[in-house]
Amino acid sequence: MATDTDALREDLLRALDLANDAVRSDSLDSNGDPFAAMEAYKESITLIAGVIVGLQRAAHAGGEPDSDTSGEIKRLQEIHDVYENRINVLKAVHGDAPRRASHL
Repeated sequence: MATDTDALREDLLRALDLANDAVRSDSLDSNGDPFAAMEAYKESITLIAGVIVGLQRAAHAGGEPDSDTSGEIKRLQEIHDVYENRINVLKAVHGDAPRRASHL
């Protein structure tokens, strides 16, 4: 049976995989896809935000968070913010993702 910690770990690993996909898509060469990068970064920061909330809940359930947990939360928030900033840069350069045409 999976624990909350296992679920958080799985979400974090998925977030990091998505971030790796984003970095590959966020290439300056002709194979880059900035819109795919933005989507992968968005999914990654959503997962990271969930991991942060889960760590905060777990830490507060046992009283005050210890320094290791506080450091982990801080580091995850920094990663979250870096990815969010990258989305903003990509939007500034490429605009928002084009909307898909709906077929009526």
